[in-house]
Amino acid sequence: MASNANVYVGFGESYNSLIVKCVINFGTPTRGFRFSVNTAFAIDNIEADTDSEWAITKEWQPQWQYKSKEIEVSAKTPMQKYTR
Repeated sequence: MASNANVYVGFGESYNSLIVKCVINFGTPTRGFRFSVNTAFAIDNIEADTDSEWAITKEWQPQWQYKSKEIEVSAKTPMQKYTR
């Protein structure tokens, strides 16, 4: 599905926060996908190269990691690039 992905990590202004940016380029355009992230992380913004929406669809406690939230991203037209 994804042909490449880049992850950028940096510190916030006061060095009390960690900023992570992930850019995924899809080899085949898609109208939606899901991913999971630890509930300790705040999602401020999700962008795509087309009109898209995102929502937290559920929270759960996987047996092998900390409490997580599932995020679903959907678009009206196929997206080629996703940024979080």
